[in-house]
Amino acid sequence: MTTSTAYGEATGTLTASVNGVESFNAGEVYLTNENEQITIVGVEEDSPSPLRIIEIKMLSNTQNGDHVFPGDQIRALIAGGNTAPAHYLTQSGSVNVDFDRENGLYKCHFNFTAKNLFQPKDTIGVVGDCVIHTNPISKQ
Repeated sequence: MTTSTAYGEATGTLTASVNGVESFNAGEVYLTNENEQITIVGVEEDSPSPLRIIEIKMLSNTQNGDHVFPGDQIRALIAGGNTAPAHYLTQSGSVNVDFDRENGLYKCHFNFTAKNLFQPKDTIGVVGDCVIHTNPISKQ
């Protein structure tokens, strides 16, 4: 039986620059802890950003500090485009984690390069930060 913790009361920010232009400011942020994996998602519906979604997946027990992608702790750095078809495949990146799990404060700084799987197959550089506060609700 899988135990998960959903943080339905998650609030905070996830912002990023794309190719040096500050353009991603998530209108909604999500944090889940399922199957021994923490997932942080920022969604930006209405902006001129070339991205609509940024998602970071890491092991639940990831320690504070710097981690590279691909690597042992960071499982995915995902960028989804604002125009179809656009899905960026991450080539390399890093995440600096600063989690205070006891108090429900999750901070991270991320940096990655990704290439669009579709035409024009452009490469983007994404640099950003998240600060998320949670009120945990346990689910069985």
